[in-house]
Amino acid sequence: MKFHWFATLAIFVSGTVQAADWTIGLGAGAGPQYEGSNDYGTVPLLSVRAQNLYHPVTYMNLVGTKLTSNLFAHYSIRAGISAEYVPERGQFNDIDNSRVDRLSDTDDGILLGVVVGLEIKLDPKSVATFEFDPRFDVSDNIGGLATLRLRYRTSLGSRWALVTEAESTYASENYMSNSFGVDAQDAARSGLQQFEASDGIKDATFRAAMTYKLNRSWSFTGVASVKQLLGDAADSPITDDEGDKTQLFAGATINCSF
Repeated sequence: MKFHWFATLAIFVSGTVQAADWTIGLGAGAGPQYEGSNDYGTVPLLSVRAQNLYHPVTYMNLVGTKLTSNLFAHYSIRAGISAEYVPERGQFNDIDNSRVDRLSDTDDGILLGVVVGLEIKLDPKSVATFEFDPRFDVSDNIGGLATLRLRYRTSLGSRWALVTEAESTYASENYMSNSFGVDAQDAARSGLQQFEASDGIKDATFRAAMTYKLNRSWSFTGVASVKQLLGDAADSPITDDEGDKTQLFAGATINCSF
C-alpha cells in the first residue's frame, strides 16, 4: 500500500536522531469503504511515532496515511510539516455499491503542508492543543485540504491515557469534484444524478483514543471516530442517495516503545 511511503519518510527523518523515543503500533480497524459510503470494510492500522528528535517536544507521528510533526523546540508553540496520502475510491476495499462502482476511478494524491499550533498546559496531567493544518496536492490535481483541530490529552492514573480531538476540514473545489462530483458521463454510466461539487467545509469529526500501558515497552490503544459530512460532500448523490453522511470508524493497535 502506498501509505508505506509515509512510514519511510518518518523513519528516515526521525531515525537520524539517536535520542528519539520510538513507539510503533500495528493493528486493524473498520470503516467506510470510501468517503461517503454506508458499506464498511477492514483496513490494517500502522502508527509510528518518534518523540524527542532533538528536544523533548519535537516529534514525527504517522497514523495510517497521515503524517504530522512538531519541529519547533518550544514548550507552547507548535510548527512542523504534515503529509497525507489520499487513496483513490475503493483502493483499500472492494466497492459493494454497484452504482458507485460504475463511476470513473478517482485520482489518488499526496498532500504536503505545514501544521502550526499552540499547546496550553491545563494541569500537571492535561494539555490542550490548537492546530491549523493546511496541505496541498503535489502529485495529481486533486486540490487541497485545510483542517482546524482542537486536541485534549490527559493521563488517567499511571496506566491509562486519553486523547480526544474535534476538527473540521475545508476542501478545495478540485478535491470535492474528485471525491464527490458526478459528471455527465458518469451519470449516464451509473444512473446517479449529475452533480457538480464546489469547495467548502467538508466535514466535522470527533475522535477519541484510549491507551492502556502494560509496562514500559508494551501498550494497547483503542480508537473510535465519527465524521459528519457537510455541504456538497453530504449533498452529493454518492453520499445522499447511495451512502451515509455519518462516517464511523473503530480500531485497535498493540504498541511497542523503545
